[in-house]
Amino acid sequence: MAKDRIQIDGVWYAKETTKPYTEYPIEMTNIDEFDVTRSLTRIWENDDWAFEAKILLSPEADTLGETWGDCWIQITEKANWEEWDIDNPRWMLGVYEGDPESMEEADRMMTSEGIALFRGFIHLLIKNGWITRETE
Repeated sequence: MAKDRIQIDGVWYAKETTKPYTEYPIEMTNIDEFDVTRSLTRIWENDDWAFEAKILLSPEADTLGETWGDCWIQITEKANWEEWDIDNPRWMLGVYEGDPESMEEADRMMTSEGIALFRGFIHLLIKNGWITRETE
């Protein structure tokens, strides 16, 4: 019994035994950097709404200079935790400009406050080159 215990300053401690890491197999799959999709993200939120825009980058890019496709936005209405993924820049511009066809769907998704906030977010994305009029 004394082999499994040690006394330090008059206090006896029990020897702990743990399994060495080698007893647990550690498996790992190698993932090539080229196979990882990179993106840029912009997020804005308040207590009621969250807007997250993402845009994919080519493997070598760090800026908007070389993107793959248009940005898409996840809209989250926090009161009921409803989420919508929007990938149509024409629809985004339609809501921004008050197009009746786009507004019909936007009115079903968001309150008037949510639409006003969404327009502000779209304005920021246009200003930063994430959404362009050429996508129309």
